[in-house]
Amino acid sequence: MNSIYNIDLPFDNDIINMIYDILKFSSIQLTTHLLFCLNNSSMSIFNMIFFQTLIFISLGLMVYWLIIRKLISFKNKINEINKNGKKRN
Repeated sequence: MNSIYNIDLPFDNDIINMIYDILKFSSIQLTTHLLFCLNNSSMSIFNMIFFQTLIFISLGLMVYWLIIRKLISFKNKINEINKNGKKRN
């Protein structure tokens, strides 16, 4: 699927993936909050708790992508191919 807007960024793939994750979680947070506000009329749409939660989720994602992902790496040997071109068991 082609995007409507393409933005060229001078960052590594990890930073671009972090930006996608922040956008993904922000859209989930926004949609969930809007649905809660529609269901409960006593809640305001953009209150301080909403913005704090949005910032905390974004900071958590940044910690993951910039620190944890750099410290820990998981490898999968199932699909490794040896020099003969055969899969390892």
